[in-house]
Amino acid sequence: MKQRTTPCVLESCDFSGKTIVPYCTHEGSGLGRSERDIKRLCPTAKVLSVSGDNRRDG
Repeated sequence: MKQRTTPCVLESCDFSGKTIVPYCTHEGSGLGRSERDIKRLCPTAKVLSVSGDNRRDG
């Protein structure tokens, strides 16, 4: 099963000024392109970069 971001939710909600923390419940492939997709779909939100248990501002 290919991992994908749910674009319809991200496009239909206003995330202006919000912080989004992407996470993955299956670490097999990590976040894939999800972080990039979220940033594209929610350009006015702050999207944190997540790598394993380490978070850093992105």
